[in-house]
Amino acid sequence: MGNKRPDIDVNAIVAQMNKFASNTKSDHLSVGVARIAQRLQQANVMYQPPLTASELRIINMFTKQKAA
Repeated sequence: MGNKRPDIDVNAIVAQMNKFASNTKSDHLSVGVARIAQRLQQANVMYQPPLTASELRIINMFTKQKAA
């Protein structure tokens, strides 16, 4: 039930997203990435809305970045 996490190392991706958010010079981008990282951490929490397609696209950018 609820929102399943993607099959990735969530903690590593969240750490990478938070590092990016803290290092970027754009406040708007920083806040957006940090919020998505927080939503990814809470993906298995009951009653959380599912991750949107745009959120999943951004998360996917960080998963590809880690593999490269």
